[in-house]
Formats: sequence, structure tokens, C-alpha cells
Amino acid sequence: MSITFNQAIAQWAGTPPVTSTSFTPNAAGDTIVLCSYVGATGYTATFTGTGGTYTVSGTLDGTASSVSYGYCLSVSSGAQTATVNSAAGFMDGVFALDYYGVGSISGVQATHNATPGAGTGACAGVSVSVATGSVLVAACLDLSSLGASETITSPSGTQRAIQIGNVAYLAVDYAGSGGSIQPTFTCPDGATNDYMVVQWTLSSTAPNTATIAWIT
Repeated sequence: MSITFNQAIAQWAGTPPVTSTSFTPNAAGDTIVLCSYVGATGYTATFTGTGGTYTVSGTLDGTASSVSYGYCLSVSSGAQTATVNSAAGFMDGVFALDYYGVGSISGVQATHNATPGAGTGACAGVSVSVATGSVLVAACLDLSSLGASETITSPSGTQRAIQIGNVAYLAVDYAGSGGSIQPTFTCPDGATNDYMVVQWTLSSTAPNTATIAWIT
């Protein structure tokens, strides 16, 4: 089974714990990968959901923020929600993507880009080898953009979700062909703002489905 994008789940935010609107995966076996953003350093989020068991893969601080990221490899079928909790006073945003055909996830990591500049592809993640049939998913979050109107773009990724302002972000994916891929983004406010690039490599080594989420 090939890996296929299914849907974007609407961003949510508020006083933790925060819960998504109800979403229905393509089928049982969807994988949810997610990352969280709060506007202060030193906070690690926890992820739970009504459809499966969630794991936090890591947390990375920006200049004045914390981003936690992880996944649920296999969720049940039917309508369900995802919940993010933190000791922070406010969760600035959460969003999710839904993929199916995913059997495993690797290379879950984040890269802090402090004022990377506004040049094409200046904001970057980590270059990784992506096998044929696998998919690299990456999201770029503007950690300085509450209330702003920045539109982040990608030189080569396929756009899957975007928000302009009030935590501006862009999520894209790249189809693997056996070579190395580095996710890159163009950020108009890159000369002054702070960014995080989060990435997941999805492989079709088992007939599962993937939903991707991150908190901003």
C-alpha cells in the first residue's frame, strides 16, 4: 500500500489541556504525528487521544518557546479526538495531518532556526535519506508570529496545511526516491523571527495509516 495524504485537521489552541475537533481517519491503523508549541522555554507537552496511544519523541526550545513532537503509530477507526496537555498557561496552537499506508515512522526531529533570513529555502531541517515509497513530512513554524500575517512557502515540498498569522506555519511532504532530501522553507520575516522545522519520515513497511499533528 502506498502512503497517501488523507486530510488536514483544523488547528486548535487554548488553556491546556486542549482537545481537537472530532476527526475520522481513513481507516484503522492511521498514525498521528504531532508537535506542540508554547510561548515559553522549558515545557514538555503530553499527547493523548481517544483512538490510540501517543508518544512524545522529544522537546526542543526555541529562543523563547518550546516545541514538543511525537506520534501515535496506529489509531482505531471511527471519529476520535487528540488532546495535548502542558504545565504552560496557554497552548498557542495544535494542528494535525492524516496519512494512510504508513507502517513505521523514523527520523522524528526538530531544528531551531533563529533569524535564518528571508532568502529562498533559508529556513531548513535536517537532510535525510528517504527510500522510494517513503514520504518525508516537514512543518515550519514561526515562533514569533502571534498576530502576524506572514505566509511561509516551500521551494519544493507539496503543501498540505498552512496558516497565515497567529502562529504562521506551513506543512509539506516530499516523495522519496532513494536519495537525500532536506526540507527547506522561505520565510518573509526570517530576518527577525524565530522558527522551528519539525520532520517525520513515513515508511510503508506495514499497511498502516498516518495522521500528522503538531502544536504551535
